[in-house]
Amino acid sequence: MNVFFVIAPKEGGLPEVITAPLDGTILPGVTRRSVLELCRASGNYTVSERKLGMKEVAQAAVEGRLMEAFGTGTAAVIAPVNSIMFQGKVTRA
Repeated sequence: MNVFFVIAPKEGGLPEVITAPLDGTILPGVTRRSVLELCRASGNYTVSERKLGMKEVAQAAVEGRLMEAFGTGTAAVIAPVNSIMFQGKVTRA
């Protein structure tokens, strides 16, 4: 399963769809690739395949910029993430 986050920019611009890069620990898949291709083709998002730490996710949530979190995968297809526990605090998308 691959996890995606959609984070609004601090100032102007498009929301960023972020998922981990294919660096050997993340498995490639049709669902992952399809989500990336659809987001890019829509022109409504900046799409990034980069490392994303939980501190950045938590900060975006505190600032009200965490728009969405979801997982993709063959078994899960696309599944929303309701909340994440990080350092004893619950972060919600």
